[in-house]
Amino acid sequence: MIKVVCGANSQEVEVAGKSIGEVRKLLGETLNIPKDAKPVISGDNVSDNYVIKPGDTLEFIKPSGEKG
Repeated sequence: MIKVVCGANSQEVEVAGKSIGEVRKLLGETLNIPKDAKPVISGDNVSDNYVIKPGDTLEFIKPSGEKG
C-alpha cells in the first residue's frame, strides 16, 4: 500500500508499479489534485513518468496562491 497525499486529503492505495501520471488520473478527483500540483516522493521532486516503488509515499504539492 502506498500513501498518496494532497493537502488535507490522503488515501492508502495499491499503486506500486504505476506511474505518477496514472495515479494522478486515478485519484485526481477523489483527492482533489490540481493539474499543476507537483509530485514529490520522499521529499524529492519527480516527474509524472516516475514509477512508484513499494514503500514510497507520494505527495502532490499544490501551488501557492498569489496576491496582487
